[in-house]
Amino acid sequence: MSSENSKERAQELMRKRCRMRPYYFVGREIVIWERDVGENTEEAIGKRIWPGGEAFAEYLESGELSLEDKKVIELGAGTGLVGIVASLLGADVTITDLPDILPCTAENVTSNTMEGQSCVRPLTWGKNLAAFPTYGVHYDYVIGIEVVYIEDVFQDLITTIKYLSDKDTRILIGYQIRVKERDRAALVLLGAIIFFRRTVLYQGFHNDDEEEDTPYVNDKKIMEALPSCQTIEQAAVEDTEQ
Repeated sequence: MSSENSKERAQELMRKRCRMRPYYFVGREIVIWERDVGENTEEAIGKRIWPGGEAFAEYLESGELSLEDKKVIELGAGTGLVGIVASLLGADVTITDLPDILPCTAENVTSNTMEGQSCVRPLTWGKNLAAFPTYGVHYDYVIGIEVVYIEDVFQDLITTIKYLSDKDTRILIGYQIRVKERDRAALVLLGAIIFFRRTVLYQGFHNDDEEEDTPYVNDKKIMEALPSCQTIEQAAVEDTEQ
């Protein structure tokens, strides 16, 4: 194969690995680019749009939460859709993910928001948290959508949420149970931190035996200690197609 043909082949593969996903939120078009790196790795997972992110963006747009002038930090932002919508709704958003994911995130954020609406920063859960000073800093919301999928980093996720939040922080965790034992282990750990915080449990998709799963949200506004982890499990959504 000639060098010219090789170049054309590489360009064709690149086009196939980049997908444009148009959305319409907050009265404007949002264009999100996904990157398909061809493997089921952290990098591949982080550069795709997941159903929970789409549904949560719809929830934010519904106005159930007041985000105007609120300080928000998003963990595991991936393609950046949720953080972008939050910023367009008036929030001061810090959008974070792993360093390898961040170029994809930053491209989407830059192309869909005005300068100063949000900032994109690298954050590896449980590592170098001092780079995010909390003295005199209060986050109104800590958001983590579709972040429960790698059991080895569950404890690092908890450590990070604890570090970034205080008693008045509202933690929004969006998840869809796909691997029951793994995800329930995460819920046990989450139960250890949310009992003293004003918390929203978010349901991404609900299988109601219709032809397609319907996105919806159940905002329980839990203000006191949860009686048990089972309460959390009942608020989650299990994927019956396993």
